Amino acid sequence: MSRIEDFNRKLDELNLIGYWGISRREAFEPTSSFEPCMWRWDDV
Repeated sequence: MSRIEDFNRKLDELNLIGYWGISRREAFEPTSSFEPCMWRWDDV
């Protein structure tokens, strides 16, 4: 497994996504497609 895959998995665990993972087919003004979550202070 590559380091970037490990990093992407860690971001996913924190309900985050890297800029490189955003679909470029979205409209110029993207709309939110997620649900809110509570982050732990240590992760912030």
